[in-house]
Amino acid sequence: MVFCTSEKNLDLGRGVISKNISAAAGPKLQQDCRATAIDYGQIVKMPAYNLATAKNIYLGACCRWDGSKAGQSEHVSSSDSIDYVV
Repeated sequence: MVFCTSEKNLDLGRGVISKNISAAAGPKLQQDCRATAIDYGQIVKMPAYNLATAKNIYLGACCRWDGSKAGQSEHVSSSDSIDYVV
């Protein structure tokens, strides 16, 4: 299993970890991500594609930390549950 945080649009080309996962899994992962939309606090389960040592990739939409103790950074951390999109 691989877990990675992302933006709501599941663009894996932005962060270092996301880019590496996307490159290792192959282009089909990002293609399928483009067809999937999630909201903050949701997680989507994707196949592992070319990642031989994993069965699934889980992508979670987390808001950007705003550098404070209030605001956006509380959006996910104060959530009582996480919704799963499969």
